[in-house]
Amino acid sequence: PTRPTPMAIPPQLHTTHTQQHNRVEMAVVTMPGTALMLLLMLVAAATCTQSASDAAAATHHSIDMSLAIDLTRYPIHHIDSSSTANSKRAAVVQQCRQMLLEEGACVLPQFFTSDIVAHMQRELLAGTRAYSDKWHTLFQLPVDSAYPADHVRNHLVHASIGFVPRRSLAQLSILNILYSWQPLVAFLAEVAGHKLYLSGDTDGAVYGTVNSVKDITAWHFDQHPFSAVALVQKADDGGLFEWSYTPKTETEEERFQRLQGVLDGESVVRSLSPREGALIFFNGNKTLHQVSKVFSEKPRISAVFAYALEPNFKNSDEVRAANTWTDEAKAGKQAAKPQSPKATSKSDL
Repeated sequence: PTRPTPMAIPPQLHTTHTQQHNRVEMAVVTMPGTALMLLLMLVAAATCTQSASDAAAATHHSIDMSLAIDLTRYPIHHIDSSSTANSKRAAVVQQCRQMLLEEGACVLPQFFTSDIVAHMQRELLAGTRAYSDKWHTLFQLPVDSAYPADHVRNHLVHASIGFVPRRSLAQLSILNILYSWQPLVAFLAEVAGHKLYLSGDTDGAVYGTVNSVKDITAWHFDQHPFSAVALVQKADDGGLFEWSYTPKTETEEERFQRLQGVLDGESVVRSLSPREGALIFFNGNKTLHQVSKVFSEKPRISAVFAYALEPNFKNSDEVRAANTWTDEAKAGKQAAKPQSPKATSKSDL
């Protein structure tokens, strides 16, 4: 596909402010790397008496979250603080809103600290990894008989991906803690311009992806309205985050033409490969996106946080059925392309 110059990150988001004690109802903790991560987990374990998401959301952990997120660069926790602190936060929110509107994705480089990134790498590589090798439509829905078989609405793409579902993460997983941390949820909601809720989906709320050599997370729309993706490890070759977006209002036909152009290599596709620790936030159910094929032995690893516009949101039965993850070993050959996919109606789109 035709590709523009990689998206530039506004210089305001590269500015590092004077170090200060940034705490949110938390006690200061000063411990090095591994011990620090163990403390995070022990604190979470001591307070987790409900489900992981409910407990993490309801609990004010006695830890300094600047150990996990660069709160000097991104003071997202300054919600009811001094005017100076609030102005810094407001500037970050405004920059992210602008990126989301103009580019279709808000990219925050070095959002997570190197210690947390290293911990997430270990956690996701150690987790029970399932493998999916499947064909699906761009919309992750069955084909629609109201459209011709060769219409872009019914086009099937092949995806193969390693997946660490939420059910295989420990209840005290750092991913659950970060996903549910209220200052982060509130910040992302301001950027999105909507109140955001934690997902009620069993595996699709918080999960990890491990894309090994030749794996590809093919073009698709999410069903969750918004996704925040933490880049945990870059591949040495490939594994780019790619998306198609236009800020203008489109008719259905114009939208389909743009999507067909993506498949044909004629529409503009944005491309991004940030460093480890970056956070990418985008409107997943309105922005066509993929992770390109990995060509290196070093896998691409990411953590995905999915947010909804209503409580207890869950993926459709079709998506959950398609995402039936098994613990079987990676298939030795590509999945067979379906010959006669189940049809659905146009109203389901």
